[in-house]
Amino acid sequence: MQEFAPNVGVGMIDATICDIYLVDDAGNLIGRPVLTIVTDAYSNGFVMGYSLTWEGGTYSLRDLMMNVITDKAEWCKKFGIIIKKEQWDSKQMPAVIVSDMGSEYQSATFSQITELGITLINLPPLRPELKSIVERSFQLLQDSVKPFLMDHGYVDKDAGKRLAPDYRKDACLTMEDYEKVIIHAILFNNNQRIVENYPYTEEMTEAKVQPHPSSIFKWGKEQPGCNLVTVSKKELIMTLLPRTNARFTRQGLIVFGLRYDCKEKSFTEEYLTGGDAIAAYNPESADKVYLHQESSFIEFHLIESRFIGKSFEEIKEMQSIQRNLIDDAVQNNLQGRIDLASHVERIVEGKEKSRDVNVKGIREAKKRAKEERHKDFIEEVQDGKSDGKDT
Repeated sequence: MQEFAPNVGVGMIDATICDIYLVDDAGNLIGRPVLTIVTDAYSNGFVMGYSLTWEGGTYSLRDLMMNVITDKAEWCKKFGIIIKKEQWDSKQMPAVIVSDMGSEYQSATFSQITELGITLINLPPLRPELKSIVERSFQLLQDSVKPFLMDHGYVDKDAGKRLAPDYRKDACLTMEDYEKVIIHAILFNNNQRIVENYPYTEEMTEAKVQPHPSSIFKWGKEQPGCNLVTVSKKELIMTLLPRTNARFTRQGLIVFGLRYDCKEKSFTEEYLTGGDAIAAYNPESADKVYLHQESSFIEFHLIESRFIGKSFEEIKEMQSIQRNLIDDAVQNNLQGRIDLASHVERIVEGKEKSRDVNVKGIREAKKRAKEERHKDFIEEVQDGKSDGKDT
């Protein structure tokens, strides 16, 4: 492992389903959350960041990467946990991220992180020893809190076996409760866990580096070859947004069939000449998309106000319902045309063109026709009153 990670900055990433059932605020059983972590290989398990979610895949990866670069003292304060900066001093990205061959780690969206100068390594199958540190970190984190959670929905090793208890019935912690537990477990792992048999160098013994992951990580950050990358939150989240093909037209930038325009910059020439483009988008909201152009992201705003505040999935559903309504109306439209033809044919049936149509005196004929069809509406209303009708 020392050969594989000779410096701080090789982050090992993995996810697991937690060994505990959780409930919502009303006490309803929800299930078991997903924990995703990044551990530094050089320090033998310093946890650089975590994500605790109900969703896995690329969503949890974005959440994890955001946590990695977050000031941990400020983050812990949100949960009422007060720590000193040195207890979890990590807000940079590892320049190398190691994962298994999971589909989310090989996705096009996550691979975009390489644009930030980060190298991705997908380990080959059947090589669990190459990510043993992150696997062991999951075990250490959960084992450290297991004794205190056994009667609170914790799932023991006999789960699913005959005569095993139903651990779901003991569930009583919410997601927020368990996240506090995970934070404390990480703090213990980083600062109090003893790393035995660590290959200390002469320089480390002289510096009296304590045998804890946080101490080794801190010492490694100060050494030549430290491989960490500083990234802003905006830069990271923009890079990890999913992307899709777009095109310029005279109606605007078209993304998923929706029209967008840029308020800050003129794209008149592109609108007139057309052309393909790449746009990043937020699946949660269709209000904005971001034209990816020369390593920058240019904000475009939705033109069609009826879709403001909706997600792309909601818009897709609206459009699908509209198409179904139109499809259902096609048959009615066809029947209506048939009925219309039938009514008109009955009206004109037997009506033959007269060869002796008098084309003279049109003005007088029209005047007589107007007088015959003319209505005095006041008189009709008064007649209605005299008949006792509602006016």
